[in-house]
Amino acid sequence: HNSKMKKIKLFSIVAAFVAAFAFTSCNTGDSDGFQWPTPQESQALFSQIQGMHNGGILFPGSVGTTDAEKFDKDSVTTYCYVTPSDSMLTVRQVEVSKFAKYFSDATLKAEVEKLPAQDLKIKLVPYNAAQQMFITATQDITYTNADGKKVQIQFYSGLSNYSLAYIGTKKTNNKKELGVYITPGRVLVDGQTKANALKSYFYGGYQQAYYAMLEMEL
Repeated sequence: HNSKMKKIKLFSIVAAFVAAFAFTSCNTGDSDGFQWPTPQESQALFSQIQGMHNGGILFPGSVGTTDAEKFDKDSVTTYCYVTPSDSMLTVRQVEVSKFAKYFSDATLKAEVEKLPAQDLKIKLVPYNAAQQMFITATQDITYTNADGKKVQIQFYSGLSNYSLAYIGTKKTNNKKELGVYITPGRVLVDGQTKANALKSYFYGGYQQAYYAMLEMEL
C-alpha cells in the first residue's frame, strides 16, 4: 500500500472510532456489536509492546502544500518504552522544534523552533483486540511565551484529545511495529484556543491536520 492508501485507511478508522466512541459514551449496551477488549486481551496487546524499543518519528515533508503524502524520512530517531502498569508509552527526548513546520502563526512558529528536546508521554488504551488497535492520548507540549502566558500544543486526530495506534508491520524492513499517529490539533494560549495557528489541508472532503507518525520497532 502506498501512503495515500494508508492515509485513506487512517481516516476510515478514525471515522469508525468516532462513531463507536460517540455511541458507547452515551449507551453502555452492545447493540452495535462493539466490545472493549477483555482484561486478558488487553494484557496480550501490552505483552507485545512492553519494554524498551528503538523508534523513529516521520514528519510530513510538505506542510503547507497540497502534497501531504511526502514524509521526511529519518526525521527523528529515538527510543521508547512502554510500561503496562500505567498504560504509558514514553518517547525519549523528542525534538519538538521539528513541529514548527506545522504552524501558520509566525510568532508561535518562532517560539516552537526554540523549544528544547523533551520526553513525550502517550497514554495507550486497548480499543480493538482483533485489529490490535489502541486509542491514544498524547500529553500537551507546554511552555511560557514572551508575554508570560502558558502555551499548550495539544495532539489529537478526529475527536477531542484522542488519536490511534496499531500493531502492524513496518514497510521498510517487515519488522513488527507499533505505529502511533501524533497530530498537533489545537493550540491554546492562556487557556484560549489560538485560531488558525496550525496549517491544514483539504483531503477526502475534509479539512485535515497534518500528522507525524511514530514507528516503534518491536
